[in-house]
Amino acid sequence: MTEVIIENIVTSAVLKQPIAIEEVASKIPDATYVPEEFPGIVFHFSDPKIDVLLFPDGRIVCTGARKYELAKEKIEDVLEKLKEKGFTVEEENMEITNIIASHDLENMLPIDKIVKGLSTEDITYDSNRFPGAIYHYNNHIVLLIFPNGKIVCIGAKTIEELLRVLKEFKEKLSTIEGVAI
Repeated sequence: MTEVIIENIVTSAVLKQPIAIEEVASKIPDATYVPEEFPGIVFHFSDPKIDVLLFPDGRIVCTGARKYELAKEKIEDVLEKLKEKGFTVEEENMEITNIIASHDLENMLPIDKIVKGLSTEDITYDSNRFPGAIYHYNNHIVLLIFPNGKIVCIGAKTIEELLRVLKEFKEKLSTIEGVAI
């Protein structure tokens, strides 16, 4: 299989207690809090570009990391900042909630043939609205399939699941007449 590129690993955690967002915003001025636009506080990291979102109910979401370890590190950095400012925080249940990855089949794909070859209830394609087909692989994984051979996978919870889904999808494609992968 050609290279699969992890674009984003969205990770979440939950604090054991709610958090006073307004108080956090007043004590940590480098965090962004604009309640009219977004209900949480955003902690921006620039190298690499990662955001950690903190919500009043204690939910924490990290987006932009390409490795779980980096997402975990950034969440821990935010928790440390909160502790330094006197907040009692204890996280639990840190987990990957979504992996977004891309894969290039290095072949042009006849999207019309793919749409006809797959179950019509699971795939949509309207080139006037979006350049790729949207394939609902299962309950939580969606594949975006583009004519240039690129595939974007959204929703896997583990790297193993991501690789398995891409392998199975390629096997499905190989059974469709007129589709070379």
